[in-house]
Amino acid sequence: VLRIPFVLTVVIWTSIVGVVSVFAIAGYYTNALAAKWALEDPLTSVREQQIKSTEIMSYILFAMSALSLLVACCFFSSIQTAVRCVKEAGRAINRMPLLFFIPFLQAVAMFGFWIVWGYFSVSLASLGDIYTRTFQVDMQGTQVTVRVFEFNDFITYCGWFMIFIFFWVASFLLAIGEMSIAIAVSQWYFTIQKRSVNNYWVMGALGTTLRYHLGTVAFGSLLIAIVRFLRAVLIRIKRIIASLTNQKVANMLLCCCQCCLCCMERILNFVNK
Repeated sequence: VLRIPFVLTVVIWTSIVGVVSVFAIAGYYTNALAAKWALEDPLTSVREQQIKSTEIMSYILFAMSALSLLVACCFFSSIQTAVRCVKEAGRAINRMPLLFFIPFLQAVAMFGFWIVWGYFSVSLASLGDIYTRTFQVDMQGTQVTVRVFEFNDFITYCGWFMIFIFFWVASFLLAIGEMSIAIAVSQWYFTIQKRSVNNYWVMGALGTTLRYHLGTVAFGSLLIAIVRFLRAVLIRIKRIIASLTNQKVANMLLCCCQCCLCCMERILNFVNK
């Protein structure tokens, strides 16, 4: 469908015009409603405040409509380039339908990894020692005794290691699919005889990734896994601090660090792709 002439262009620009129109129509309706309320008599203090807020909202909607139109005009060439890229992607998929199955292969590999990872994680969690703790539940001295798991430092470190492995392998499997698709599509794009391209090229791209580029894939996914692991550690520290009192400054600093790491993770994901 994407390869049909003008279909993609019409759909995209109709969507953009629709967004601009929705903001403009909503602003016009809100402004007309405010004007209608202003003509009604008598006016009350609440009604006057409501009219003012409605009028301000109409100006905000008009500004959003103008801003959307301005952005669309400024990025006109970029949008057209994106349209052409999507059309080329449609032609590539038409010659190599097997590209659709790479995400399914990733899902199967991820499911297999989850089974193995879950088995070892549950086994690791069962290594804790069982202790009994007594808690007082009311002022009359009523106590409740419960059994809890406690883990030594070695098991705790192993648990963190399992979390890191989960982040790394998940990013690794995702990156393999991205690399394979990139190789297949780039080979198709720079091939003069497009009719010679078939599904075997996808298998060849996957084989090329597994044979020559696993180091690149592993390194990129390692960087992402490190950042995600640091975010997980910060979440753990934040929960510990939350149990304390008068730690608002530390909590704020941890939130700032979490935000910075989130931005770094997004940048690494972009660069990795």
